[in-house]
Amino acid sequence: FDRVPPEAWEEYTHLQSGDMAMLSSGCVMVQTRDKTNILLDTALGIVDPPHWPANDLRHLLVHAAGLAPSEIDAVVHTHAHRDHTGWNIIRDSTGAVTPLFPRATHYIQSDEWKFWGSSEEAKARTHFDTNLAPLANNQMVKKVDGTHTLLDGVELVPCPGHTPGHQVVKLTSLGKRAYYIGDALHHLAQCDRPEWSPSFDYDKTMAQRARIALMNEIAAEDALLFSPHFPFPGCGKLVKSSEAGIERFCFVPATRNQSS
Repeated sequence: FDRVPPEAWEEYTHLQSGDMAMLSSGCVMVQTRDKTNILLDTALGIVDPPHWPANDLRHLLVHAAGLAPSEIDAVVHTHAHRDHTGWNIIRDSTGAVTPLFPRATHYIQSDEWKFWGSSEEAKARTHFDTNLAPLANNQMVKKVDGTHTLLDGVELVPCPGHTPGHQVVKLTSLGKRAYYIGDALHHLAQCDRPEWSPSFDYDKTMAQRARIALMNEIAAEDALLFSPHFPFPGCGKLVKSSEAGIERFCFVPATRNQSS
């Protein structure tokens, strides 16, 4: 948050570790009523960048959902940064990189794919050739343009700013709504200060506009918010208020009944 003065963080010290902002790294598994299994992002991986064994996504899928990687039908990437694509691939017995989810179609916005594949510099920043190109080589990538209905109740919605083709996932079931927000927000302090943007937002002005619009929508719909970077499990609701004409939001962690 390079544009936020250090003194502005003083009221959020309980959300930090020393002078470092605390962020989780995760993803969300969705199972529809017809047993379609959809993974939202794939977090940090074991190949690039290597992650610690306690967070092996293969083990977490089995423990939390009783699923093997071969049972995942679709993967949605909110964007192409490495902490959202890492478990796309693993190394096989020969050391070669191979897709972890062999049956899954991977969905990404066309603008996102085009931007990060446009130059060697962009590819290097996302490790495109390691984390993403093997999927395309195996005809496992579906690029979408704008709002896209993946399945009934699962909608991909552009939310650009953090990256050029960043998207969120809108989930609807039994009249209730939830949003998986990707990197529209990174830190709990942004709920109270939605105008704050981290240094790695591609277009900070666009990201701020998209973030505030999304937060307003989530609060107005009394929807659940799922974040890969909020403290685990990163699920809760937004309560809106106004201070001197400035919009503020409070993140209220969900109870077990709300998150079921």
